Amino acid sequence: MNNGKALKTEFSLAQAVADSLPAGETISKAALQREIEQIFGALQLPVPEGQAFLQAQDGALVFLEDEGCVIRIEPNDRALDDMISYNPFILQPLGRIRGDFLCIEICPGGRPTDNDDHIKWLVDQLAESNLTMNDEDIHPRNCVLLPAGNGSFPQGIPVICDRPAIYTDGKYKVSSGDDADDFACLQDDLYGSLQTSFARAWNGGDPDPIRIRSFWEACRRARQDGILVAGWTQPLYEETHSLAQGNAASASSHYKDFMQRSGATKK
Repeated sequence: MNNGKALKTEFSLAQAVADSLPAGETISKAALQREIEQIFGALQLPVPEGQAFLQAQDGALVFLEDEGCVIRIEPNDRALDDMISYNPFILQPLGRIRGDFLCIEICPGGRPTDNDDHIKWLVDQLAESNLTMNDEDIHPRNCVLLPAGNGSFPQGIPVICDRPAIYTDGKYKVSSGDDADDFACLQDDLYGSLQTSFARAWNGGDPDPIRIRSFWEACRRARQDGILVAGWTQPLYEETHSLAQGNAASASSHYKDFMQRSGATKK
């Protein structure tokens, strides 16, 4: 997530995803654009343009400030295996949509941290499941704090938020022990109702417009209650993330303005 780029006005979300594909792998931008428009339309969101999103190494990020959510758009074959995704030390999405070409996830926003001990502790926990990160990714920018604390982490419990930075040698083990059990329950407690709300709204690929609206309303309430946090609007986020010329807070603001200009409303 630390590779955001300043985007030209004419730069498209489809182009950002196409640029993230490995050398020699191609998906037509027209096909990507069609699928993006279809999914964003079903989510009742306008497709962001220009500076209203951030390009990342693995696709693109769209920041929803009022809802306290981040939408990740990645090529389908680049998405992590589900068994890795559900590790309790990795932030769990509120919803995941797999299309023909794309994996789109709605992820809960969290509070940023600049504490190196947080990421080091998480690396140790991930190692128990044979998961690891490249050295350059072992940085506080790749974790957020959940809005709940304990004796060891009174300001909030850290979890990995940049899952594409994690990889395995193929010998994945399910995390076990008290920490793993407690963390799994914690994310269920925090986000379970929103995950259920989205699953019902998306309805296995046959989205219900009324329930989609209800899901976004629930996210906005959770944002007001401090369960979802637009951490990218906090100064510490920019200090720790070094998004090159890109800026998450700016992208979030541009998308908010873009929604107003496009006439999109979320009732």
